Amino acid sequence: MKFPTLQTAGLCAAAIAGLAPSARASDEDANVRPAFQLAPGGPAVCQLAVGSDVELSVVLYKECGAGEQLRFTVSDGRGVDWTTPLALPGASGAAKQVQRDSVHVIGARAFAVWSDDALGASSTGIRFARYQGGSWTLPLAVGNGLPVGVDVSAWKSISRSGPSGDVHVYVLATARGAATGGVDRVYLLTSNDAGASFLPAIAVTTAPSGADAEGLGLDVQGDRIVVAWTDDRNALPTPGSGLDLWVRAGTIAANGSVSWAGSEQQFDLQLGASTQSTSADPIVAIEGTKRGIAWLEDGLVNGNDQLYLRLSDDAGATWSAPELIGTYNPSQDSVAAFDFELVGPVWTLAWEDDRGGLTNVYRAESKDGAGFPETQLTTLGGRQPLISRSIGTPSGATVVYIVDTRSGSEPAAYYADQESGAEWHDEPLQLADGLALGIDEVVSPAVAYNHRYYNFVIPFLAGAGEPIASEPFITGFRPPSLYPEGFVAGPANPFFELGHLPFEDLFAFVLIAEQPGVGQLMLPDGRETGLAFDTLTTFGLSQFNFFFASNDPVARGAMTPALTTNLPSGFQFWACGITIGADLNLRHVTDRVEVIIP
Repeated sequence: MKFPTLQTAGLCAAAIAGLAPSARASDEDANVRPAFQLAPGGPAVCQLAVGSDVELSVVLYKECGAGEQLRFTVSDGRGVDWTTPLALPGASGAAKQVQRDSVHVIGARAFAVWSDDALGASSTGIRFARYQGGSWTLPLAVGNGLPVGVDVSAWKSISRSGPSGDVHVYVLATARGAATGGVDRVYLLTSNDAGASFLPAIAVTTAPSGADAEGLGLDVQGDRIVVAWTDDRNALPTPGSGLDLWVRAGTIAANGSVSWAGSEQQFDLQLGASTQSTSADPIVAIEGTKRGIAWLEDGLVNGNDQLYLRLSDDAGATWSAPELIGTYNPSQDSVAAFDFELVGPVWTLAWEDDRGGLTNVYRAESKDGAGFPETQLTTLGGRQPLISRSIGTPSGATVVYIVDTRSGSEPAAYYADQESGAEWHDEPLQLADGLALGIDEVVSPAVAYNHRYYNFVIPFLAGAGEPIASEPFITGFRPPSLYPEGFVAGPANPFFELGHLPFEDLFAFVLIAEQPGVGQLMLPDGRETGLAFDTLTTFGLSQFNFFFASNDPVARGAMTPALTTNLPSGFQFWACGITIGADLNLRHVTDRVEVIIP
């Protein structure tokens, strides 16, 4: 990858003439944090979710057993130190449902969505709470405008910075009851005030009476929304005999209301044939004028599931024909879990299929949608692929997170430096040592990406014994984001170059130290840099040996430090990248890298 190049000036020519960059950190050494058990000795945990943005990371999980207590823990954007898990205030009722989209973090606030039966076993409803300033709001019942007496069957949630300037929260749900004829109908609930209130529910489907809805998909960007679901209208009057995929798009007003652009469209492969799979929900992705819908088609060949995709480059005015993704044999192989994401100009899919009689994980990507060549990620068993991106960040990084079963059940990650869809690192990062942790099985992984710290937070459930007693664990990693790239020797202004991945902030500079350290050099806000004080320069941080340059692929600049000591062969530098936000506060802190004078 070609990175923006930053230069640091002022080292004497005699000292730097032989400078050579040390090797880049391998993928296996991409700053993986040891997995640790979140609540040792606590009740077994059934479901969890995670969100991360800027300086806040939140994990929400549901305990198994009576009461199904909801608990949460918080950390900063790096996800290193976590608070003791506490009960979510006011979360009453049993039969709660927490899923991967239950937590969203935007700025300094977290938004939690779950369902429970606090109003009765046949009256499951949606609940919402907001975390801000160290505390949660009491749960809010979300269901204004739904038909009286309905029971929520399934839901998807998403939170985005809305056109009104505040955070918008969206919940797409299916609900059934006497008022719906005993079948599931699709409704959309929206908030334009960060969940303080919700508008009356909007009926999404125009399907005839008796049509039963199932899988749900949802994405929002700016004032655009696309929803997807499956229903059996084409199978009537024999309900339940088959499902088809339907998609509807709309525009969001500043008050959170939605105006639909016409009625829904049928999207699956065999129109009217009722072949939509029930094993996975459809997935919707929006980025600028690009749209994408991915789904599993069922029963086309020997009852196997196949992964299909349709794309649009003109905001949904036209769509490509359904395209089969993957080179498996549809007559013999079947796709199970899958994920789909659009980051910048790149479409990325990951899925598991059982070709050759062994379940493995594959990925495919395309910049122009003209083809999706696949890459096999696991060879001796893998499952549960997930793709993560930073909320509200149009470019950044993606990670495919997989439970890799090559050596027991251990989570693994494959990640991309996503600068205009750049390179993938296809050597897996082992995120947990199953044997050392006493883990027999890993289930329910989740992943959140924080663009400020180029950091991935990854909680998962794991356990041992029969039956498996699942306990929550947390791990994560920070891919190398700062690279020594070479040197330029000159009698007047020699310097060495450091490349870096794109950060979200406007400027960047690098602190240079003679030796590494922990807790010895801290930023004004108390964050550790992992560097020791430079013994060559004994002055303070404001005069520390650093360079300062625009975070731009073509911009260069430098400030000259006062170094007077010749540097011998074998001398080691450690560099740490910092960015400065538009408010001139220090932001991103990279992990340190090493440069050696040979």
